[in-house]
Amino acid sequence: MVLRLDGDTEPRVVELAQQLATLAEDSPEVHAGEVEVRGPSKAPLPRIRGRFRYRVLLRGPRPELRAVACAVKRAREAVGRDVRVRAARRLHGFAS
Repeated sequence: MVLRLDGDTEPRVVELAQQLATLAEDSPEVHAGEVEVRGPSKAPLPRIRGRFRYRVLLRGPRPELRAVACAVKRAREAVGRDVRVRAARRLHGFAS
């Protein structure tokens, strides 16, 4: 699963990407070694239409990923509208 973030100001996007990665890393599934968190990193096309793009990769079995994604989703709901966060199951060009 990949969390895709984009926004108008790069420092804000990086800050939020780091916060979401830290939140995911603090989950019990990651501490148990069931889910791996990679990133944040710039997207292959780091800027499109004036919006800076970053992503965080979550790897692991589906049930454990779902638990981590739910925790991240709750945190994402508290985010302002200046940064858009989307989750996707498919990875396009993410360097492992």
